Amino acid sequence: MSDGKALSVAQRRQRQTASITHGLYIRSESGMRVRYRKVRRLVERMRTCMPWLADSDVPACRAWAELEYLGARMFAELEKGGIVTPDGEPRRLVTELRQLRQAQVAIARELGMTPAARMSLRVDDSRARSLDAVRRLHQAEGEDEGE
Repeated sequence: MSDGKALSVAQRRQRQTASITHGLYIRSESGMRVRYRKVRRLVERMRTCMPWLADSDVPACRAWAELEYLGARMFAELEKGGIVTPDGEPRRLVTELRQLRQAQVAIARELGMTPAARMSLRVDDSRARSLDAVRRLHQAEGEDEGE
């Protein structure tokens, strides 16, 4: 602490286990399965909503989805516990959430998830719809050949 006081046993334990209790550092197998399932579903939705994404974009989509999952957990923890400590200091989690969101926005730009990024990629809604139509046409042709 900044005032030089030693931490009590309860304070030390709370600081040592805080990251575990809010779920950001899940290590249990069942907890990891839930995280992977949520991330996988989010990546699937991204690919559905953003037809310009290619198979090679999946790792970046997964990274963005993982950050989204962690950011939502951090935000929920901040909502539950407040953004300031009882001493009036901002919680460290506020800074970490801000940094996480900055990293997420950088990935989002690369994936064309922001309006400016879509303009630079020349992917607007009509272009995305036409790409989706072309993809469906190719899928239909592939099904016809299989008959």
